[in-house]
Amino acid sequence: MKKINLFKIVMLSLLVVLALTWIVPASSFDGRTLTGIAITPVPLLSVFSNIFASLSVSYFPQMAIFILAVGGFYGILNITDAYSNLVQKVAKHAKKRAKIFIVATTVLFALLASFVSFPFALFVFVPMFVTVILAMGYDKLTALAATVGAIAVGMIGTLYGYSLAGEINTTLGLNMSNAIFARVALFNIGVCLLSFYIVGRADKVSAKEKEESKEYDTMYVEAEKSKKGTVAISITLATTFVLFVLGFVTWSSTFGIKVFESFNTWFLGLKLFKFPLMGNIFGKFSAFGSWSFIDITVVLIIATIVMAVIYRIKLNEYLIAFFEGVKKLLPTSAIILLALSVLIVSNANTYQSIVGITPAFFDFFLSLTDKFSLLALIIPTLLSAVINVDAHYFVQFGLEIVNASVANESVNPVIGLLFQTMYGFAALFAPTSLILLAGLSYLEVSYTKWIKYIAMFLLQIFAVIMAVLIIVKFII
Repeated sequence: MKKINLFKIVMLSLLVVLALTWIVPASSFDGRTLTGIAITPVPLLSVFSNIFASLSVSYFPQMAIFILAVGGFYGILNITDAYSNLVQKVAKHAKKRAKIFIVATTVLFALLASFVSFPFALFVFVPMFVTVILAMGYDKLTALAATVGAIAVGMIGTLYGYSLAGEINTTLGLNMSNAIFARVALFNIGVCLLSFYIVGRADKVSAKEKEESKEYDTMYVEAEKSKKGTVAISITLATTFVLFVLGFVTWSSTFGIKVFESFNTWFLGLKLFKFPLMGNIFGKFSAFGSWSFIDITVVLIIATIVMAVIYRIKLNEYLIAFFEGVKKLLPTSAIILLALSVLIVSNANTYQSIVGITPAFFDFFLSLTDKFSLLALIIPTLLSAVINVDAHYFVQFGLEIVNASVANESVNPVIGLLFQTMYGFAALFAPTSLILLAGLSYLEVSYTKWIKYIAMFLLQIFAVIMAVLIIVKFII
């Protein structure tokens, strides 16, 4: 039922954006000039074609497949029995220092989100940590805030994540160290605020609600007492985590570390009697630092095969467990595609050129003042973050227009910081936020319940964001 309600909320968001295309004149942007064009309404019946159109956009279908692979991954974990033993063992030890574990989890997810190129990919670890937190006796909202909420806060204070900070700074002609002290401050303050917020509210949750929360962990099946050891499963999970970090931190473009690219070129170029052996075996597998959702999906599938071999899982058992896990996250995958279709509708059914209602928002608010105004940019930037749900298109359909419209390049650092913080801020509450929707769908938490829970923190973090932005603007 909660998943159905979530579908309704995302569909409502899609219809609202569609209605805006009937009211707001579309604009086009050629890289230099913003040109207003006539109202270009998106036909009502084309909503369905736009949902299917999301399957043709770049890496959008990869994200949906990735979600399904996560489901299959946990499906295999569950039938090993060793995973259940590991969860119970970790939960037992973590419960002795429960608050420290919650804070550590929050810091970990936020830190990873601030460094990796695709924070959404962190969803692969969310069910694992959620399961432990619930096993410790906490409720679903606490688990959701410590994982998904932490990812959003990490995006607000992104330090070296290329898909957000990297693209923003590249568009503005800045380097990755732009406003780094402000970003570090935002990260530290945001993580501290969220940690205190989560811990403070966790103590107020009733015992009944905590017990009910365990029933909603659809990605975990507690096994009966088993003597299966946890060493092999621990090594498999640890290896997956290390590969994830190596794959999604942009070593070359961000830190200038070329060793992984060089090794990848050398390895794939290895030949046996002039036959490109490794290249034909592994194909064009991406180098560490340039992974996509397909790469992590392949790793997850390989990990399931490794576990099947180690724990002697028969083929039919493997297939049943894998697809049972896929089935559990199928609604989540569908919700993600539905949210991505909002972006397509808002841009007049195209994602290849900047045409649609988003440019009109920026044009209107920028025209309200002759000089650069931070306040004039907040509303359209936040609206753009809600509508253009993917970071790449958020930058393309908003920041490029602002960059061309604001002549004073000295304010670029504060503009970049504004776009970064508003995107992360929207991820905490927007009904189109991909990582939030994935978390809500998986844990079967209603959107309204989450908003009630996180509302006070939204006010706190927004006040911090505004204070930092004003200080940066004053300094420059």
